[in-house]
Amino acid sequence: MWIEETKTGLRAVERYIVDGKYKRLSVSIDRDTPQARRKAREALDQKIREASQPVTEMTLEQAVDEYFKIKQCRESTKRAQRTILNRAVNILGPETRLSALSHGMIMRAFSTADVKPHTMNQTICLFRTFTKWLYFMEYTETDVGDRIQKLKDDRKEKDPEELYLEPDRLKELLNQLNGMDQMAYYMTRFLALTGLRIGEATALLPEDIGEKYISINKAYDEMNCSVSVPKTKTSIRQIFIQPELREL
Repeated sequence: MWIEETKTGLRAVERYIVDGKYKRLSVSIDRDTPQARRKAREALDQKIREASQPVTEMTLEQAVDEYFKIKQCRESTKRAQRTILNRAVNILGPETRLSALSHGMIMRAFSTADVKPHTMNQTICLFRTFTKWLYFMEYTETDVGDRIQKLKDDRKEKDPEELYLEPDRLKELLNQLNGMDQMAYYMTRFLALTGLRIGEATALLPEDIGEKYISINKAYDEMNCSVSVPKTKTSIRQIFIQPELREL
């Protein structure tokens, strides 16, 4: 076992042999200490025992579980992606062996599923990424998802008027809220003037509001009931406080 430095921190790595081939597994660690190494050793040993079972015996459900054990991303992102991949698992069958997957079998199942085309296409996009990972990890002999095509979606594009509120409609909405719910009124005005997402607005603290700018550097995750850094660096920004916003 050895320790590697990554962009996000440290990880303990080990190589092992299965079916005559060298493979490697890793687990993240907070710091390089004897105690952390001991825990990493135990975790790696467990992963190796699980991964050493014949690949052909691994089910689709087991593979998805393994995928999210290794995948490094925000918990909110992981939950959302898990929901999408679970849809594919339910369509193809949780107990389906990886060895049984093929382009034709997957495409037939996806195209006949009782799922709306645009929802199915969202699933197909993530499933393609998943099958590339299966191939990279040598769980499959080929990338069984590389030729999966998106379904034809006959939905009409939404009218922009259904997606956005013009100034007169926003004014009408604010007038209604002002007489019904003051908190909703103030929050709606605040979101309209700043362009913030609701999670960014509800995570704000007094110290985030300066003389000229509002600092956006975190967001509230309602699903996880916690505050965390934004998903991307571009989400960290400064909002200029114009006179109308200052008054609000």
